[in-house]
Amino acid sequence: MNEEITWRDIFFSGNPPRFLKTKFNRETDFLPFNPVDKDWKLSDLVDTSRPIENHCIQVFWLRSNRHRRYIGKVFPDFTREQVIEQLHRLGVKFVEIPRSIDDAVHQYDRFLREARAYSHIDKFCPGRERLYFPRFYGVVTNMERSRFSSGYAHPRAVVLEAVKPHLGSRRVLGEVDSSLPESFLKTIRNLQLSQFEHEWYSSLLRDRLRRLNALHKLGVTHGDVKDHHFRLPGDIYDTVLYDFSESYTFSDQRPFRVNSGKP
Repeated sequence: MNEEITWRDIFFSGNPPRFLKTKFNRETDFLPFNPVDKDWKLSDLVDTSRPIENHCIQVFWLRSNRHRRYIGKVFPDFTREQVIEQLHRLGVKFVEIPRSIDDAVHQYDRFLREARAYSHIDKFCPGRERLYFPRFYGVVTNMERSRFSSGYAHPRAVVLEAVKPHLGSRRVLGEVDSSLPESFLKTIRNLQLSQFEHEWYSSLLRDRLRRLNALHKLGVTHGDVKDHHFRLPGDIYDTVLYDFSESYTFSDQRPFRVNSGKP
């Protein structure tokens, strides 16, 4: 009699990481942000080119003892109406929606996605690969309006290392002998590039693939891989892989996306 193929087998292609020795389900508790300075505040936007819109995620400098020591990524509420709309898009039957709401919130609330991914990285990522991602300092779930210096205010935030677009923030990755996809090599051979440009683009792709591979080994998929998610606003070099608000972190509970197709 054949054994049933589990979601774990499918996700990890039958080769799950060692830390998943037992059943691994949803995480409900995240590290709370608890700095020494209790009078910290959120100041100006990290990306000043973005308008402040109350219904959108916003990223602020978090000042502690008057210094930009952290960034606070602040999330608006994920409303019941948004949850129901998401379930409709997924094709969930009308009669099943009421009992599916809690699971949908867990899977699609962007605050929970981001916090879950960073918690997973913080808990399971090997030390030599931690520099691929911003350092995670915890979450805030009951932030008061007085913490904000603008009219924008929401109670939930993920607090991260204040990586800044200058030389001091560069991450030096060790050399690794890794092959590149043949499709990339074929494309780059057909371009009129100098030897320097060829090596630079090849190195760039290797570093990005290394970050993504490290993430996937932890059971996390980014979900929104774009050029600007490897580099900071205003910078021209890659620094860290960030923005996990569309990510998926493995749990033994099969997600809606697999059950019901694309959202």
